[in-house]
Parts: sequence; structure tokens; C-alpha cells
Amino acid sequence: MKYSTEEALNEIMKRGALVREKKEKQRTRILTASAFVVGIMLMCVLSIYAGAAARSSESVYGSFLLPAEAGGYVLTAVLAFTLGVIIAVLVRSYRKKNKTDSNKSKDK
Repeated sequence: MKYSTEEALNEIMKRGALVREKKEKQRTRILTASAFVVGIMLMCVLSIYAGAAARSSESVYGSFLLPAEAGGYVLTAVLAFTLGVIIAVLVRSYRKKNKTDSNKSKDK
């Protein structure tokens, strides 16, 4: 027999952890790419409607009912939210990396 039961179980657990890690990395990449695309689309929509006459007249465009001076605040809020999400993802990945590094050093 090549492995004992305990060694085989440890190997299975390690491989399972690798599979879960790969799936999480893939999900993170997909979410990052989709957030980037949505951000670009938001910038395009804002640039298209920036010169529209919807600012000075009533319309059904929701956020475009705001006065022209409020557009900068809305853009600042969107950018701040995006930056907050990026920082949160970076902190989470840093903590996870340190956790797995500390687990590896405990195993040795």
C-alpha cells in the first residue's frame, strides 16, 4: 500500500483545498472583470448624457433630475465606492494569503 489512511486523507484534503482555491480565484477574476466593464459602461453613459438637455427640464431619468452641480458628487460617490471595494478585496486576499502561509508553516 502506497499511502496510509491518514496520508491519503491529508492528500485528499490538500487537493480539495486547491480546487476550492482555484474556483475562488476564477470567481474573483470574473467579478473583477464584470465590475470593470460595468464601470466603463457607467462612464460611457455619463459622458453620453452629460450634454443632454435633461438637466434643465423634468424627465423620467431618475438621477438626471439632479441639478448639474450634483453630478460631481454622484461621480465622487461612485468612485469612492469602487475604491472601497478594491481595497476590501485586496485586504481579504492579503489576510487569506497570510492565513494559508501560517498554516503551511504549522504543518512543517
